[in-house]
Amino acid sequence: MNILVLTHIFSAAEATGEARIVWEYTHELASKNWINKVVVITNFIEGNVKSLKKLEILKVPFSKKTTNFDRIRMLQASLFALPIIFWKKIDIIHLLPTNVETLFEKIQLRPLIVSADFPWDYTNPKIRDDLLYDRQLKSKESLINEKKNLTERAWGITSNLLFKTLKLNAIPFGADIIFCRQKELVKKLKQKKCSARLFFLPNGVNTRKITPILRQKSPKQFTFGFLGKISKRKGMEYAIDAFKKLYRSHKNIELIAAGQGSFKFVNLCKDKVKGLPIKFIGKIEPKDIIQFFQQIDVMLYPLLHQGSGLSQSQLEALSAGMAIISTNGEKQMFTQQAAIHTPLSDAHALSKAMSWTIKNKNKLPQIKKNARKYVINKHSWAKLINRSKKEYQSLLTP
Repeated sequence: MNILVLTHIFSAAEATGEARIVWEYTHELASKNWINKVVVITNFIEGNVKSLKKLEILKVPFSKKTTNFDRIRMLQASLFALPIIFWKKIDIIHLLPTNVETLFEKIQLRPLIVSADFPWDYTNPKIRDDLLYDRQLKSKESLINEKKNLTERAWGITSNLLFKTLKLNAIPFGADIIFCRQKELVKKLKQKKCSARLFFLPNGVNTRKITPILRQKSPKQFTFGFLGKISKRKGMEYAIDAFKKLYRSHKNIELIAAGQGSFKFVNLCKDKVKGLPIKFIGKIEPKDIIQFFQQIDVMLYPLLHQGSGLSQSQLEALSAGMAIISTNGEKQMFTQQAAIHTPLSDAHALSKAMSWTIKNKNKLPQIKKNARKYVINKHSWAKLINRSKKEYQSLLTP
């Protein structure tokens, strides 16, 4: 079986986000004995990326790096893919980044699988302003960073016209199978009478590579960690506000935040924490994740997203046997005491949860064991991709 994976970025340098999921998924998929070859077509390559025996990486010529798989990049990747589909004898096309319009919904050259994620809830009044702030800031910075020349403008006009004419959807209902990352999404798409077959396939983690770690810092200092985009939607401001509340009664604590964000928002956060033991260490690479976790007692994930889907960063923390405080995740994760739950957009509740971990250090080792056990049972990439084998094979059976 030959599978073509379409993605806007293929990165060995990203420690979090969709790029990290694409990297881990394609490498695990290529390792299976029922796969002949995985061919990745990408608009941008980052870091030390090499093709392997069963994993071939092809870059779209003259294409640019973007944060999302926009219409221009999708059109360029699709046109580049057309001869590759026949030349490499592709059996199935898999669009891996989630919630992206694709021409292959209408141009059905091969069976199509798409991955889909529960969208951010812009209708929730508690978090709407924070989400809109992020979106507007991202849009402004894109306009500053991307000076479009005549060629780029031509691509933009052509892609917008084509995609609007074809009436493509962000979640392509015309796909053969949709891999849904949350059970709630499966229910929602069924209610919308989606014609594609729906298959629940959450994010995963390489549990063989990310294994339990030992704390390396002084036990006198209690360290909280944050790993992800420094943004409102990832809950950075709530983490700062919760830390400030906690610091009034606990002086032997610190917060280390790893990740990138918009220049404006990161500086705003740094201004807010002056005089506090909160460090922003910038972007870390995948090879540095374990070293980062070794400095941390408890990880914070106050995301403004209450779906059951877990991010790559959360899964790697659980796989490393870390205690995490999270707003999102499957109910089972919390009932099995594999993580500590905190309500959405509530700095006071988050501060109380952080305080509980300090006062109950003796209970953290069991939570860490539960975390590791939970992620092995529910989110191991090896198990998840083996589960999806029947879905891939069903598209090739007459």
